[in-house]
Amino acid sequence: MAQPLTGAAQQSLAARFPDQAQKLEVRVEHAAESVRALDGTTVVWPASAQVPRGRVQVRVQDARGAQVGVAMLYVAHFDTLVLATTDVSAGSAVVPEALTLSWRETTRLAGAYLTARDLGRLPAETFATRLLRADTPLRPTDLRPPFAAEAGAPVVLHYTRGPLRLVLSVEAREAGYVGDAIRLYAADTRTTYRARLTAPGEATWLETL
Repeated sequence: MAQPLTGAAQQSLAARFPDQAQKLEVRVEHAAESVRALDGTTVVWPASAQVPRGRVQVRVQDARGAQVGVAMLYVAHFDTLVLATTDVSAGSAVVPEALTLSWRETTRLAGAYLTARDLGRLPAETFATRLLRADTPLRPTDLRPPFAAEAGAPVVLHYTRGPLRLVLSVEAREAGYVGDAIRLYAADTRTTYRARLTAPGEATWLETL
């Protein structure tokens, strides 16, 4: 059975941060038994615009507003995270069946993680940037869209220099997305170019290296 202090803390936190309330769970780590069991208490949180996370000390007041003690609470954060259902090697395509959603505690997770809100915004094709382990929450940097050019892949280079206009078949020396400037190599002339990717498998000349 939940203690009155736990309910009072949860209620006051929800009133202060209503948009986050469903993702928060308050646990009492330390408080006097008289404070834990007292009905009608009010929990006074530290003055901050940020949602409390982890361990936080609060003041506890009775129904008349008099302070009856302090308590050490733990505010746990939860969210629906994106997880891999199976191991996926780095560079491999991530099919929809390889991803799932799971309600997980995020209190001690450092950095950003993919959530249910992000799932619908992922590209139609995604690839793993590193080895993805099954049942492990994914970070935004763990998935990437397809490259416009893979290292070693053929690229059509549109070469324009003054009145000279050529279309060359070259090879990408490095991977890149549309808009990236990468190195391309023409085996016939043993020439390396720097060009900007304009579409998958196509680029425009920037300079000859």
